[in-house]
Amino acid sequence: MNELPFDIIEATAKIAKRPNFGWNYVPLDTVVSTNAYSKEQAFEIDLPALIIAKHQTGGKGRGDATWEDEGEGKSFLSTWTMELKEGEPDPRWTLGIGLYVYEALGEAFKSVRFSLKAPNDIYINDKKVGGILVEATTEGDVTHLHVGLGLNIFSYPVEHSAFATHLNAYLGSSLLTVESWGNFIEYFGSRLINMEKKAALNPKGWLSRLSPRLTDALNRHPNFKGNPVKSVAGDGTLVLERGQIPWQEL
Repeated sequence: MNELPFDIIEATAKIAKRPNFGWNYVPLDTVVSTNAYSKEQAFEIDLPALIIAKHQTGGKGRGDATWEDEGEGKSFLSTWTMELKEGEPDPRWTLGIGLYVYEALGEAFKSVRFSLKAPNDIYINDKKVGGILVEATTEGDVTHLHVGLGLNIFSYPVEHSAFATHLNAYLGSSLLTVESWGNFIEYFGSRLINMEKKAALNPKGWLSRLSPRLTDALNRHPNFKGNPVKSVAGDGTLVLERGQIPWQEL
């Protein structure tokens, strides 16, 4: 293969191994999916944990969708796993977590115009660059949250060229560096690790507080060019200039 600008696993490890990062770092080679591994191993590893793999053989997306990669470390394939302390998970958390990914990418790569396609896809213009899969498992009185995050960094599957892209196409080696990538990991990790109390104690209030930021992220996507989002309700409903989209229909 062509030499990559840097190794995603090694670049992530630089940040993840810092004592103040807050996440146990679990690097893997090839797995069926990082979410599947997380659900199987959550009781065996120290939490919260960042699980990252070079390649997935059966990556999943939301619903029946799949997540494919070209292998060989060209995509960021991860699951961020935590034990919930404050309450039960809510599927609408996906909206807020999607916002955190969008904001962390925007902080690290300021020249790129990212957008959020509700509830769980990250876009650049009209092309998908990443996706989020949030799942929860409960055993006894212990609930684990598994936040799967996949990002196309150096390539994307060619069969998806009509609607997919990768980060390197918009940045190049001068802007997509070990340092800028590390900034993304640090930004997202810090946002996510502090999310649980805010969301679990008052989930509807949490989304309402995020509404102005969510509105901006969503309106950057071409879907809302002619009918923009005015606000995001506490129950996850998108209130548009004309009409609304209930959470269940996203």
